[in-house]
Amino acid sequence: MRLIQKSPGERITKQELMPEQEAEESELPMAEINTIPVTGMRKIIAERMTKSKTTVPHIYLTLDVDMTKIIELRQKMLFPIQNRYSAKLTYNDILIKAAAVMLKEYPIINSSFDETQIIIKREINIGFAVALDNGLIVPVIKDADKKGLGTIAQETEKLTERAKQGKLMPDDYSGGTFTTTNLGMYDIESFKAIINQPESAILAVGKIIKKPVVIDEQITIRPMMNLTLSCDHRSIDGVEGAKFLKGLKQVLEDPFEMLL
Repeated sequence: MRLIQKSPGERITKQELMPEQEAEESELPMAEINTIPVTGMRKIIAERMTKSKTTVPHIYLTLDVDMTKIIELRQKMLFPIQNRYSAKLTYNDILIKAAAVMLKEYPIINSSFDETQIIIKREINIGFAVALDNGLIVPVIKDADKKGLGTIAQETEKLTERAKQGKLMPDDYSGGTFTTTNLGMYDIESFKAIINQPESAILAVGKIIKKPVVIDEQITIRPMMNLTLSCDHRSIDGVEGAKFLKGLKQVLEDPFEMLL
């Protein structure tokens, strides 16, 4: 035991009470922390997301959709599309088509804000977020409103593969007017996405989950999916965003119109 001598009234410090070995170890520099340089794609993502979140007044609208008929539709079309287009039809493909149908009905959602004017785009080009090891990228389905589910499935599959291989060309991820992003495969039920500028809206898609719902005064179990629409409030009022989202729900719950 060390003898600590102090003058009357002088305080004994914590370091003086510590064993010598422990005191020496406490003076050693901390172990280095692993760092990831913010360069390349990560730097671009950081800059664009910060700009969007800090300069765009986001408004969020959310609702649940009964996916019963979409599940049935996908099951019926899986083999025909695989056979004819050599592509697997996914829920993302169906959502892209459904969103394109509603963007034609509510063109203000298919717009961008330019300080002095709101630019409503004639083309409906829908981007879909693809996760990569070092970030994410948004390939674009051009003229999605003019394409059938088979063509959309074929294009999304090819674009996703090229994205993961790092072989996308600039035209593959430019010109988007609206974006969808899906985290359902990671068991995420709902989330709010940051708008992909210069677009005015982005649709966040959650996992399909069986839930109890009330139909005709009866409780029943249905496969439900959450949709959250993020809107640029400078160009899109809450009512317009709500109408678009409600219409999208109706199309997904009764997809006949989408196939016309």
